[in-house]
Amino acid sequence: MSFSRRIDGESERDRLAGHVADLLEGGVVLRTAAAGASAELLRIDATRAMERWEAIRRRALDALPPADLSARIPGERDPIERLLRDFGAGLEEVIIDDRAMARALQDEMDRRQERIRVRWHNGPMPAFDVDDVAGQIDTALAPRIALPSGVEVLFEPGETLCAIDVDSAGAGGRQGRAPRRPVEVNLEAAPAIAQQLRLRNLAGAVVVDFVTMRSAYDRDKVQAALAEALREDPVPTQVYGFTRHGHFELTRARRGTTLAGQLQALERSGS
Repeated sequence: MSFSRRIDGESERDRLAGHVADLLEGGVVLRTAAAGASAELLRIDATRAMERWEAIRRRALDALPPADLSARIPGERDPIERLLRDFGAGLEEVIIDDRAMARALQDEMDRRQERIRVRWHNGPMPAFDVDDVAGQIDTALAPRIALPSGVEVLFEPGETLCAIDVDSAGAGGRQGRAPRRPVEVNLEAAPAIAQQLRLRNLAGAVVVDFVTMRSAYDRDKVQAALAEALREDPVPTQVYGFTRHGHFELTRARRGTTLAGQLQALERSGS
């Protein structure tokens, strides 16, 4: 049995463990959304998991490899439900521009006793334009992003690891001011890197080439800032710190495909 790292407290973990100990064979993974759930709710969810597994097993017996065994399985969760399952504890509000879907999701939240607000968006402006979601997606697809100060961060995802480079060339001191110190540049880049890892859904080994800092104290400050920003990531992330060559290493658990991969799949399905 394993727990999401966002389920805090030994008493809560012991309570959940007591409820699910005999529900499923082969082990149980309690995700973030399980925090605070009742025994009955956990039993219902375990029953659904077994039904999905049985449907996948039957499909495997009839399929010729390679085959997508999760496709069109009765009861398989849609993208919104998968989002709630994986990130539920970190969500406060879900905005949907489909009235029927918003009502159905609100009913589901009430049934599950979730405290997530569901809001139907019916304004004159498309929902994606209200908070510039489309613009954020475009930024998350770009290989290079520019921060307000002029610092640029370059993302180079590969098959085995993702390389990230912090470029301070455009972050020189303004007129009349001294040039920014490397630690200042890196402290600005750290939260942006954490945010982009989540938005792009990058996973596996990640190596960050920060602007070189000579001071161990400065490196510790940058490591602490990045670790703090990564605490909000619902996907387990392990921070290893700076190597002797000055690169920063971390690993992020793989949860689904990258944002770019998801959009490419949508384009193929719609073509």
